[in-house]
Amino acid sequence: MAVSRVWLVPVAAFVLITSTVVITYAIAVLNDHVSAFLPYISDIAARAPESCIFGQLLNMSALLVGLCIYWRHRQIVGFYGSIHKSVGRWRTVSVTLMQIGFLSAAGMSIAANFQEINFKQMHFIGIFFMFFFGIAYLWGQAIFSYRMKPQMQSPVMLYTRAAVTVLATIFFFISMSTDYVGHIFSRGSHEKSKIISTTEKLHFSSSDSGYGARIVSTISEWLMALCFSVVILSFASELRFAELKPLKLVLPGSRLARERSEAEATPAVDIFARDRSYTDASGNVIFPSEPLPILANQLVH
Repeated sequence: MAVSRVWLVPVAAFVLITSTVVITYAIAVLNDHVSAFLPYISDIAARAPESCIFGQLLNMSALLVGLCIYWRHRQIVGFYGSIHKSVGRWRTVSVTLMQIGFLSAAGMSIAANFQEINFKQMHFIGIFFMFFFGIAYLWGQAIFSYRMKPQMQSPVMLYTRAAVTVLATIFFFISMSTDYVGHIFSRGSHEKSKIISTTEKLHFSSSDSGYGARIVSTISEWLMALCFSVVILSFASELRFAELKPLKLVLPGSRLARERSEAEATPAVDIFARDRSYTDASGNVIFPSEPLPILANQLVH
């Protein structure tokens, strides 16, 4: 039985990621664990109980994102390989992009499960995987979609994704650079910043040194995360008419396994070829004059 509404998975991924951040933020603020005005996403998931909820929901989000990335690859293979019979290295490029996307999805899970106040190094490795490989995946998809002919998506969707990718890249560099600037100012006044440690300080105010740079950094981080989510959501538009066939588990000795073995062992025969030789089950070479005996002999053996 085929599943026809696979486009709902990108929608579910977008909704779940958005809900995860909103729910975690609300709990963190209600528990007075972070400042209410634009905290870092890492900060809102730093302490229990919100860290537990954030980790569970973001693990599920990472799984859905991984499925979207895999289906995007299978969609490319089906469109260019099965329908248009395209040749070239496009398949290798698509597999490479899929692997880069998987690294980004894995980074989501790592960042969620290793909170910054518990295991800071692993948390930042997860963030690096999520955003760096995520941006690489977005750029790869944008360039790949532009260069391949015919194009799998509409021009509007193509340029919209490209614009969102550019914005995500800009927000990434702004977030990193302003966070570093905020760290420099904070270090000068013996305060702790996000880069050094946020174990003791998750509340910030306008009186803190480097506060302006920090706010610019957090805004950029939230917008960058939104850009990633929007691109994942946009995959739904091209999966509207796709179907998912269920996987089959073939056990040794089963009827399906026997049928497959027999099909692989039986050579393909052109029943309309009169001038081609044919080797029967005993190894004798036969030059048939009529096509029908060829087919009959194959069916018997």
